[in-house]
Amino acid sequence: MKLLYEQVVGLPTPAEAEDIVVQKDYDGTLMRLKDVGRAVVGAQYYSATTLFDDSPAVILLAYQLPGTNAWNTTKAIKEKRAELQPNFPPG
Repeated sequence: MKLLYEQVVGLPTPAEAEDIVVQKDYDGTLMRLKDVGRAVVGAQYYSATTLFDDSPAVILLAYQLPGTNAWNTTKAIKEKRAELQPNFPPG
C-alpha cells in the first residue's frame, strides 16, 4: 500500500521527513515513517496534456470536503458551471 504525504511544513530533507512519528504504541514505542516507508524528493506538480477529440481540453476536478452534503456539493458545481458556461469556447 502506498500513501501520499503532502508536505505542509518545511522539511528540508527526506531524512528529516523520515523521522516523522506515524504511530505511538501503548508502551510508548514510536513508529517513524522510515520504519514503514521512505521519503523522496519529487515534484509537487506534474504537467499533463488533455485532449478531447484531438483538441485541447480542460479537466476540472472537484472534491467534496469531509462533512459536507453530496447533494448540495453537486448542485453548487452545476450552478457554477451554468454561470461560467457563457465564457467557455464553443464545442
